[in-house]
Amino acid sequence: MSEDQELDELLEPAAETAAVDEPIPLAARRPGLEAVLFLADEPLEGALLAELVDAAPMEVEEELEALAQAYATAGSGIELRRAAGGWRMYTAPTSAPVVRRFALLGRTGRLTQAALETLAVIAYKQPITRQTVSDIRGVNADGAVRSLVARGFVAEVGRDPGPGQAVLYGTTTTLLERLGLDSLDELPPLTEFLPEAPAPDEPDLARLKDVRRRLAAGEDLPSLGGRTAAQTNTGPVPDAPSEEDDLLPPPAPATPDRSDGPGIDELTDRLEAVARSAVGRLRAAVAAGDRTEDRTEDRLEDRLEDRTEDRLEDRLEDRTEDRTEDRLEDRFEDRLEDPPADPPADPPEDREQPAATEDEHASEEAEDSRG
Repeated sequence: MSEDQELDELLEPAAETAAVDEPIPLAARRPGLEAVLFLADEPLEGALLAELVDAAPMEVEEELEALAQAYATAGSGIELRRAAGGWRMYTAPTSAPVVRRFALLGRTGRLTQAALETLAVIAYKQPITRQTVSDIRGVNADGAVRSLVARGFVAEVGRDPGPGQAVLYGTTTTLLERLGLDSLDELPPLTEFLPEAPAPDEPDLARLKDVRRRLAAGEDLPSLGGRTAAQTNTGPVPDAPSEEDDLLPPPAPATPDRSDGPGIDELTDRLEAVARSAVGRLRAAVAAGDRTEDRTEDRLEDRLEDRTEDRLEDRLEDRTEDRTEDRLEDRFEDRLEDPPADPPADPPEDREQPAATEDEHASEEAEDSRG
């Protein structure tokens, strides 16, 4: 390597450092901010932008506001606004139809209704545990929370100091970017979405459990008696109770007017009769179901025993036949392999017969010669 090449390599870092330390001219400040914001994939804080253009943070804020105003005045399809504590470029609402058509070409997945409800609960109640979210929604929210975490809208922010130290969840800056909000304080207040009518009375859990226990045991429900309008939230609201009310005798129950129709007591009696009838039917159905199950089990056991006996008999017959065939084959093969024994010797009578025949021939020949 020559001395010139070594000198160039030594001077390259110095040249890069000089390029970074080179002062930014005033004319290049706005184009530089615009280019950096165009390349950024997340909101950039004003302090970072001020460091990039060698300017004071207040000057950069003024420059960014002027740039945002210039976009709005020119009717550009891009607008510059604050988001998640920084500045970022967004598409203008006027270009929404074109952008929507472009986005539909890719068909990006949308959040389900369950995920939206879970996200709303976390956004307004954060930091919050998954169990609390499930209690508020009334259903298991584990799947929705996992989906929001995978999309980057929700993240773990800590641990609950209580027993078990459950994970606490909160929203991320990605949600603020998507919503175009600078902070969570810009979320709409919940009072705008609450109904105007007062909330219904919360049921007494202890009394509700007692009613369920009585229904399960087939007992009679206690009579509720006549309830006045002051005892519910549908009538006029009474004055706030004081400590002296406990010392006074209970007010006499109002006598219901039966001229217009059945009173509360009669309706309560009907409801109790219907409940008792329903419990009786339920018990009868359960008993009938038990009997049906017993009969079904007996039938299945009988069928199983019959099939088992048939299979055992078939197997026993098959094995007996196989063994008999094997034995016959073995005997047949043994006879084929062993040669037959020599035939027994002829009896003495058979052996003497040829000799007698020769004597007869001799006598015949002698007679012939004589003649």
